[in-house]
Amino acid sequence: MLDIHERLKEVAQTIKPHGINGEVLVQATSGLPLLLSEGMEVCVLPPQLDFSRYGTVESVRAFSDKYLLRFSNITSLASAELVCPGKVMIAASLIPDDLKLYHHSDLVGRQVYDENLELSGVIEEILLGPANDVWQISREGEEKLLLPVLDETVLEIPDEGPILIHVLDGLID
Repeated sequence: MLDIHERLKEVAQTIKPHGINGEVLVQATSGLPLLLSEGMEVCVLPPQLDFSRYGTVESVRAFSDKYLLRFSNITSLASAELVCPGKVMIAASLIPDDLKLYHHSDLVGRQVYDENLELSGVIEEILLGPANDVWQISREGEEKLLLPVLDETVLEIPDEGPILIHVLDGLID
């Protein structure tokens, strides 16, 4: 069972119940692959007092661009309804080292520069897309830039200081 003192990280959101046996439709947290697998211990939030928030993933199956999951602690439509919408958390130690998690609140307001240190702006808003997020970057005296969040466009996100980006041809007039 998960140690209640271990740091947890959100890796998916519960969207809605599916069926009478407690399956839940989930989507991976923005920008992440699905990190949940059978046998993994999870914490499902919001905490409801009717059942334990801690459980184990019993099954995972693809469903369109999302996933249907069955959890050991969610066994009925009624209990599934109590956690939707919500969050699925796992122990931070289970997240691969090469996968950094950033919450939107960590990025909004951060300065960005392109690799030539010419373009400067501030992330004003993060738009959620079906394939990837898009950063809305405000630039002084210029139109806002909509930058898709891709491996090719976001070059480096340091813990502090400006974020290094690459602006793809055609994104700026």
